[in-house]
Amino acid sequence: MKMRLGALVRGEIERYAGDLASRAIDLGTEVEYLGKARARAVSAAMNNGHGDSLLGKISAVLTAQHQGVGVLITNEARTRFYLQNKGKTYPIREYRDCYSFFGGEIDKINGEGMRGALQRELIEELGHEQGQIVNDAAQYVQDFQIKTKHGPFKFTLYQAVLTNEQLDDLANTSVRREGRGELIESRDLSGLKFIWGLERVLDSYLREAYTGPRPQMPSQCVLQHGLQQY
Repeated sequence: MKMRLGALVRGEIERYAGDLASRAIDLGTEVEYLGKARARAVSAAMNNGHGDSLLGKISAVLTAQHQGVGVLITNEARTRFYLQNKGKTYPIREYRDCYSFFGGEIDKINGEGMRGALQRELIEELGHEQGQIVNDAAQYVQDFQIKTKHGPFKFTLYQAVLTNEQLDDLANTSVRREGRGELIESRDLSGLKFIWGLERVLDSYLREAYTGPRPQMPSQCVLQHGLQQY
């Protein structure tokens, strides 16, 4: 009995230690990911007219902000949406298996603009043919200023209105990096969790563009200086 109890205790200790080690690795990956994003934002701010003075460098650190761009892919009736699921390997643990728009970070260090960043990301994620189809259909919607516990960031939303046949083709396309694509009916949107608070961007879009029964999604926002503030 004592031997069996000892073995059980050792097993629990080993399991607990393994879980702690796994969480430590996840935390290290998350810190590294956020640190690199912050460093890119600071570097871009320094290149944006701050100069090399100490005051300029301090200003760059204080004003540096991540900037992303994404496209909401839908049909004319806004009843079907093609979204990206980040999968189980996304660097931020709390956002694994959460949803996002196709797109990504704007490389401001190298002078990349919003449209250039969107086209690059779409081709990287969906391949040249499908990525270009979405990019050609993309139209600017709005800029959003979003606050998260990891810091504020600016997000620019585009929409791409495709035919149902084109959406079906996308649904059969393998995403080349970062998770998978999913074609989702409008009635199923309300139960989805998005990364970085982007469900608020989707909610704002639906309020403005969707004319049918609207899914209930929590959001409070105020329009200020041309940006949606969250």
